[in-house]
Amino acid sequence: MIKPFSDNLIFMDAEFSTIDPSTGEIISIAFVKPTGEELYLEIEHDPNTLDDWVKENIIPRLSGNFISRADAKQQIEAFIGTDHPYIISYINHFDVVFYWRTFGLPEVLPTYNQWFPLDLATLIFFSGIDPRKYLHRKTKDQHNALTDAQLLKESYYHLLAETNG
Repeated sequence: MIKPFSDNLIFMDAEFSTIDPSTGEIISIAFVKPTGEELYLEIEHDPNTLDDWVKENIIPRLSGNFISRADAKQQIEAFIGTDHPYIISYINHFDVVFYWRTFGLPEVLPTYNQWFPLDLATLIFFSGIDPRKYLHRKTKDQHNALTDAQLLKESYYHLLAETNG
């Protein structure tokens, strides 16, 4: 049985210019609350840093309505709020590292549990399920940050129901 410590969660997914954490930056990011509230942002980035895979698989899914990092930071802080939610992502070491690299740890996230980002893939693994095969459903919009964050939320609650009977 899995009993979460807190229901105060926000599901997050991001798409990056490259998988290299020393040079990559977030190009789109999404947050979904358990209530269904959503925030999706496309962030200005250097197009010269895009991997070929990103050019082929991520860029075509973007609307092209890019905003500055400063505007994104402000919208993210407003969305997260001050009630200290836990951020959960599918493989958090990428999402969280790129998040901190893009927005800066001490400035952007002083009011939430940034030291405790939760990883759904680990939870799936310790539930006896192969994380590579788990996601509750596949979508044609896979690798779109909002669609992936929605899928993350859906999969999290499906896993809880599945493991708790």
